Amino acid sequence: MKKHLFKLFIALTVFYSCSSEDSASSEKGEISSNFTIMTNINDPLLAIYEEGDLKTYYYGNRDNNGIPLKINLVEITRPNDTTLIEINDVGRPDKIFAQNGVKISLDWLSDESASVVMISPNGEQQMNFIVDPNNISSKSSTKKTLKSNRKHRKIIQSTNSEIVTKVSSSISANKNTNNSNVKINISSCFEPANVQRVDLIVKSDVTGFLKGRFPAVNGTNNGEYYSTIPTSIADEVHVKEDICVPLAKAFNLTCDVATKTVFLDAFCTSMSAAIATSGIATIAAAPFFAACEGAVTELRILCIFNKGAVGGPTLASTLCNSQEFNRTFTESLKIHAVASGSYLNANGGTTFISATKTVEGKGPYPNLQIDLGSETSMSSLKVSPSVPNNEQDYTVSLDLFCVYQNTKVEFKVVGTDEYSDSAVWLSSTPSLLPVKNERFSFTVPGAESGVRDNITFKITLPNGTTKIKKASLVFG
Repeated sequence: MKKHLFKLFIALTVFYSCSSEDSASSEKGEISSNFTIMTNINDPLLAIYEEGDLKTYYYGNRDNNGIPLKINLVEITRPNDTTLIEINDVGRPDKIFAQNGVKISLDWLSDESASVVMISPNGEQQMNFIVDPNNISSKSSTKKTLKSNRKHRKIIQSTNSEIVTKVSSSISANKNTNNSNVKINISSCFEPANVQRVDLIVKSDVTGFLKGRFPAVNGTNNGEYYSTIPTSIADEVHVKEDICVPLAKAFNLTCDVATKTVFLDAFCTSMSAAIATSGIATIAAAPFFAACEGAVTELRILCIFNKGAVGGPTLASTLCNSQEFNRTFTESLKIHAVASGSYLNANGGTTFISATKTVEGKGPYPNLQIDLGSETSMSSLKVSPSVPNNEQDYTVSLDLFCVYQNTKVEFKVVGTDEYSDSAVWLSSTPSLLPVKNERFSFTVPGAESGVRDNITFKITLPNGTTKIKKASLVFG
């Protein structure tokens, strides 16, 4: 059976020690941050990192089982500021779209060097330069660097510290693996009722995929049916193996080659050198400096999941090995029952469905109820024989279902030979509960060939509502 991950939101609050002098954190230097992992099989959003006003969204591809494979887009947002970073197939930043409209393209020459193209917001200015930490132009050291209007943003430097995790999920841990029975009660006109077939339908709560159809068997009492759900039917997700470790690998693919410190340190220096030799006016160059500073800042944040203290474990390693992640979650299921047969009530209904309930994957499961109906209804008219011969009498019958006290039944027949007759019946059941089934039959005398009889049944319910059935026949 193919395994599908299901919808599970895990929010982890991680406290880092920050060495930045302008940190807005507490006196102890702690910045409250959290990492949210998304496991919906159809969701391209893999994870969200939040720290204050900073939010980083990681989008990517999953396999058919919902396992994260790679990251292809990172969106970093702050108030009035959004930066998009596209990641290529080998995990390197490919394009960067800055908030001020500058577009940055990177053509990687090696793991630490790239050919960079920066295009101004209006498209009129373009900068081409090489970022190579091993070959930085000396001109950059003599060029005055323009100040950026972009607000200085602190970078988190993590150290080994205690992790406080909080898990928020609609999925409960398995509490009962032995109870796999579902009781299905069937009633008709306020009484227990037996039917030809009852099935229990089980679907995934998230994907809606059919997990199984299980027939029910009769219990000892009328209207009682029981079905059994295998305890293995609900998919399980082992948080560490199925979610955290694959996600860490996806980050490794991106971060091992994308954000080398030496490359980032050389990025804006190389751009400054290129601007110094290009002759671009100060005003025209300002957007490039702002975009460069912002791009480097965001690229450093890009791989927070794979960062850690010098000589210590990464955040990914710490989270994946945490006690909170050493857990297994079982998907929720949706169950409902279906009663079917050739004829279940006077309306001619053949299929009735219970309400759908969402349950824990391994139970215990609630009882289900199917009501075949408790309203007065009429079957189709039955005429025997359907085409009477010359002068042959015939019988008209009508079945009423769930007949309440003071229900009025009127029968009338009118022939084209000027014959007519009628009958009236009034329910006088002493009980307030209805009579489940009533059959009314009338025998009509025969007529000559070619005569047509028009037949009408009319019932008037206690609340004044009327229902009518009509038929006609021609003597052969």
